[in-house]
Amino acid sequence: MDAFAKHMGEVSDQVQGELKKLDGIVSQIASGWQGQAATAYQNLQNRFNEDAKGLNEALRAIQNAIELTTKAYAATEAAQQSALGQVAGQI
Repeated sequence: MDAFAKHMGEVSDQVQGELKKLDGIVSQIASGWQGQAATAYQNLQNRFNEDAKGLNEALRAIQNAIELTTKAYAATEAAQQSALGQVAGQI
């Protein structure tokens, strides 16, 4: 599960990197636009950016949930092993 959590973080980082590249390219292209087309495009780009931000936040939330689950699982396993050790010691 640790590997999967790490992978989710890597995917999130990759998505963020690609979005930064795209934003740089779009900024260069859109800098010369004016009028209604420019406004319409900018509105669409803003919605895309918000959706991409939401995707990245979801990936990070999944990563955090997996990390918490892994820790809880390990703690439960340790507690069960301890309890079994105590029972075995009493036999």
